[in-house]
Amino acid sequence: MNAPGIFPNEPIHRLQEVLFPARGRPPDIYLQADPGAVEVSGGTLACLAGTRLDFGTWFNSFYLGFWSAHAQIRGLILRLSFHGALRITVELRRDGVPPRVLARQEVEGAGEPFVLPLPDPGEAGRLALVLDCLGPCRLVEAAFCTDVPPAPVRLTIGICTFNREEQLRATLDNLARIRASLPELVDIILVN
Repeated sequence: MNAPGIFPNEPIHRLQEVLFPARGRPPDIYLQADPGAVEVSGGTLACLAGTRLDFGTWFNSFYLGFWSAHAQIRGLILRLSFHGALRITVELRRDGVPPRVLARQEVEGAGEPFVLPLPDPGEAGRLALVLDCLGPCRLVEAAFCTDVPPAPVRLTIGICTFNREEQLRATLDNLARIRASLPELVDIILVN
């Protein structure tokens, strides 16, 4: 899928965006950080100096096995848009094995896109983005991308619920909006 709007006018194909914590949902499924050091505001993530943001979580890890099996990825890159000074680290994580650093770089940004090419990890696992804020920072967007068109991906969402009609209606309304701009989303299965 091309990524208009996130990094416009460039031949980049977004595979997976980094998701920021959503209001009313547990923040630790999105990222690990010190309480009070991070604030989501206006669609950005504002961080205090010295904050470590670990996106190697359930929602934001980049699962190599899944993507390799279903999208035939190559030429993987990390793209970020941010304000401030960061140390960017991408780690390969596997159960029972210490993380291995694939890429690390200190950079300053003023909102323009920054590209960090990632080496082929050479083994299965999941990629984790870790950001160390070297001063006050504001993360606008981040995504795992490729410059090679990936194989088509088709998505199905399954929802199981019971007696939660109001929350279900809000969820389905949001999914309908998403589905209009995401042709890869082919099915929504509901069990109520």
